[in-house]
Amino acid sequence: MIVPPNSTATVESLFVAHHSSLVRFVRRRVDDRELAEDLVAECYVRALIQERRSPVGAGWLYGTARNLIGDAYRRRERDQRLLQALAVAVAATSDSEHSPVIEALEELSAPDRELLVMLHLDDISPTDAAAALGVSLPAVWKRSSRARERVRGVLVRTDDIAHDVGIHAAGSVT
Repeated sequence: MIVPPNSTATVESLFVAHHSSLVRFVRRRVDDRELAEDLVAECYVRALIQERRSPVGAGWLYGTARNLIGDAYRRRERDQRLLQALAVAVAATSDSEHSPVIEALEELSAPDRELLVMLHLDDISPTDAAAALGVSLPAVWKRSSRARERVRGVLVRTDDIAHDVGIHAAGSVT
């Protein structure tokens, strides 16, 4: 189904006709529900942009989803390498055997971990992070907010457990 360019009805009709099957398509290929939802949303954002230049159809949506999935896997591999490098760096500067920050980062999904590292360790602006990750700026804000909340939860949980046994998250013994 191809509708003439410059019609937001194009993307709306594609959404109605293909959203559930596109979600299933992506979910079969990625193991993270939130990532799948983000990728499908990004497909429609890109469709809105693309349809201004040329018609888009279901095939274009699925091709874009496939490309975004590939990008996500490449980001995941980069995240793993970065996490390993970060773990080495933290271990080299930490007196404790296990860093609560590393534990918190390990519990994040790969896309959320990469985003936090970009924003807080690499000091990349949210706008530049959005461009680098191929997502919208509002997606960066929402994902970074959710990821920071998860990190806080892990750190609080770690500190609570450590407090119960007399060790603080920073590694000091009481």
